[in-house]
Amino acid sequence: MASENTSYLSNATGGYYPMLDGMRALAVSTVLIGHLVPVQWLQKLVAYGDIGVVAFFVLSGYLITGILLRLRDETGVSLISKVRGFFIRRSLRIFPIYYITLLALLGWGYQPVCDNAFRLLTYSLNIPGLPPAQALGQASHFWSLHVEEQFYLVWPFIVLLSSSRLLHGLLLLCISGGLMFKMLGPILQLPFNPFRPLLGCIDSLGLGALLAFYQYTDSYRQRFLPFLLTISSLSMPAFLLLTIIRFVLNIDPWYGSNYYLGIAMFLALGLSSVALLQYSTGGGQDGWFARLLINPLMRYIGSISYGIYVYHFFAPLVVRRLPLAVVPFGSGYILVRTLLELGFSVGVAALSFRIIERPILAFKNRIAPSGSTKMRGVIAA
Repeated sequence: MASENTSYLSNATGGYYPMLDGMRALAVSTVLIGHLVPVQWLQKLVAYGDIGVVAFFVLSGYLITGILLRLRDETGVSLISKVRGFFIRRSLRIFPIYYITLLALLGWGYQPVCDNAFRLLTYSLNIPGLPPAQALGQASHFWSLHVEEQFYLVWPFIVLLSSSRLLHGLLLLCISGGLMFKMLGPILQLPFNPFRPLLGCIDSLGLGALLAFYQYTDSYRQRFLPFLLTISSLSMPAFLLLTIIRFVLNIDPWYGSNYYLGIAMFLALGLSSVALLQYSTGGGQDGWFARLLINPLMRYIGSISYGIYVYHFFAPLVVRRLPLAVVPFGSGYILVRTLLELGFSVGVAALSFRIIERPILAFKNRIAPSGSTKMRGVIAA
């Protein structure tokens, strides 16, 4: 779900790493399986799409922080110009297909979107204290896009105005604070899901940002990066163990009475994503997994992954309205329906990327703060 094209992604130090496209493709594939493939053991294997959502958060924190760190060190550019350029580029990437989708659903009269129009239009679904959101129906996946947009609103000021020492402390505070917020959720009896607000996701975003900071900042890279990578590597078998426990205990997507196991899973997922990010940007990789990530099909799926995420949950609405001759009932109904929904998700995203997103990206990529040359060509911004 991260909200950017990855055809020209850069790592925190500015290099191009095509495997990040493949990482995004893997993430969005787990979301598709978790949301659209009605095979319970497969859905459990991908944690009902949680793998993809957390991976997108980590990747967004990593990419945005790397961009902002490079922008922070640009000389001859005012802070106002840097912030303005960042928000223009973000808006051109995120808003077009999101608002086109919302307007189409409002015009169609889709009731859950009509009932929550204000919240959806203002990216405020998961902000505590506002009137409770009504049932979101097939728009329920938009909560994660709202988390990212709220993150983009505050994070540039934190990175651009902080010294390296202060930023390091704030990153550690974000990670520990996000974990603490979720751990205190049941104790405080919060009237909302602690996993959904920005505070409940800031640990995942912060882990990606921390990796970018360590990669970019020489003095911190030597001192702290090995420790982070060791912890991240150890988290991968921990996540596998937690997945086995989830199978054995038959834990549902909402974790229920296994709330703290859910926190552990999200943490292990976030750290595992950090390990995969380092693998994808570390250089010199070889083997079957690296070849999988740089496969042209995987890279293409990664490039349209934002559209896939935006559109995929509406596929059932479309498929259910197709004539019975196209979606026959009977023993093959579920298989045909699932294939049609997956095909719709990818097909519409591909078309959207070609006729809407790519032209906007071409325009966006020419926009940079006055005097900035390093930022040109970095589509992730």
